[in-house]
Amino acid sequence: MQSLADAIGGRSLLSLPEGYAKFNGPLKSDYPKIAETTVAILNQGATFSDLGIDSHTVEKRVAEANTIGSFLAHIRDDIQRNEELVQSLIAQEQCRLWIVVAAGSEPGQEVAALTRGRFAATDIERLMTATEANIVKDLKKHSEKLGILATLLDAKILHLPVTTALYLVRAYSDVALKSRMRTVNLGLTPNKRTDALERLRATELARMLRAEAQTVLNTRGKLGSKSQDAFEKLADLASTNDIALNRAVGSALLDAGLVTSFETEKDFGKGLSRRTDLLCDSQIGNIRLEFMWRKRTSRAEIANYTLTKIYNYGKALGYLD
Repeated sequence: MQSLADAIGGRSLLSLPEGYAKFNGPLKSDYPKIAETTVAILNQGATFSDLGIDSHTVEKRVAEANTIGSFLAHIRDDIQRNEELVQSLIAQEQCRLWIVVAAGSEPGQEVAALTRGRFAATDIERLMTATEANIVKDLKKHSEKLGILATLLDAKILHLPVTTALYLVRAYSDVALKSRMRTVNLGLTPNKRTDALERLRATELARMLRAEAQTVLNTRGKLGSKSQDAFEKLADLASTNDIALNRAVGSALLDAGLVTSFETEKDFGKGLSRRTDLLCDSQIGNIRLEFMWRKRTSRAEIANYTLTKIYNYGKALGYLD
């Protein structure tokens, strides 16, 4: 009797009694589509690129395989080798890379369009097609490397609403930041920390830190003109020095019990200085938060920022030339 894998692959069939229907396996040309669909279902919509598999590898594995089962086994082995290589590079510091976007244009929809699944994972293919920045022309040559790197770094893009950002900064700003805010006539009426924490706990960032899936996008209505003006002033401050703003968010995360400690401007990797905005220790491990403070932003700008950060982390690890 033939093996089940051979039967599925269409090389021959199981011996069946006369009168039973016989089914051939899928054509080789269908192997990639079947495999990628399977990968996506089992991995929150991930593509081959997200797992480090390029088109050349797919073509090679199709040529080598006699059945769909053997093709899937080859792809599985390739993915495992890719993971082991990157894991060996990041073994000295297991961490996650999360991008936090705070902008006056409230880009929640733009962020959602660049992520996949219930846990806001970056979608490399969407990021690549969203921007025509010069760096992307080079990165497209190594999209599969970026994909596996982003997957193993648990790279996410998260939206921090404007009003929440304002509440956090007003409630947790230090003396130096308060002085800077005063110079630009930014309202200093302090928000109660309890109110700020309530808003923080409702954000995507907080849900991810609690290892919870995303919920339906929460829109609080149109941003008021006062909040808009205040945030633009805040973004101006961030453009020259965002350390104090990031520290305020870190203090709120600590007060909310979402992290157990944090440090600002912490280096990553060897050989290159890649300072992370916030390095946080949490119940799910070390997380490196990179904050994108902008008056306004677009899908293309978010994509460019995220790809650049992933690229820089890959360079610091020695994974990307």
